[in-house]
Amino acid sequence: MTSRNLKRRLKLLTCIGIVSLMSLVPASVSSHSQGLHWGFQEGDVFYFNYSWETSLRSNEYSYSATALEQPEITDPLVAGVNWFPRSKFQLSRNVTFGPGAVPIGNWSLLSAIARGGGNDVFETDTTWGFGTVGADYGDYKETQLRIFSKNDGVQVNSTYVVTYDNGYQEKAITLRVDPLLAPLLFTAVGISVIVLIVIWKKNYIRR
Repeated sequence: MTSRNLKRRLKLLTCIGIVSLMSLVPASVSSHSQGLHWGFQEGDVFYFNYSWETSLRSNEYSYSATALEQPEITDPLVAGVNWFPRSKFQLSRNVTFGPGAVPIGNWSLLSAIARGGGNDVFETDTTWGFGTVGADYGDYKETQLRIFSKNDGVQVNSTYVVTYDNGYQEKAITLRVDPLLAPLLFTAVGISVIVLIVIWKKNYIRR
């Protein structure tokens, strides 16, 4: 692995590790001064589909994640100083990158923190997330997105795409799904991510 590829891998690990959250406290017991609280409880189970694809091969599988421990939310959480707190999920199988979650209750604050880390923010009525789209590193371009539900703060999408000038591409996508409606939701969430990217590009061009 070249030093450039290693640097890119470490950047991806840092971005994903920052929000690898997993066990949470009920919103009703929160007393955070900025209104932040966890949106799901310890023991809650969530389901995900993971797909990995390159120009030469691909792989896809499903897994579940159970919320385990209760993380503390720094109070106050300060943009430019703190990042999102972390906790853990118990996964039903070994995966490269587990799901993440963010505290809910103050999306403006989380947006300021994400932008302070050099990320773009993607927000709709039902989702919030951060990342970069089409970042140019010379001989390759990179897109990293982490999208979360505003209802419970749990990840609904994680997208990583790198495209080299020679046409070779790597893509890794994790989508949260309902076990009974997995095929339908897999398609719906994927479409929503495309819409988010289109909206971001239109807003960026207007700047």
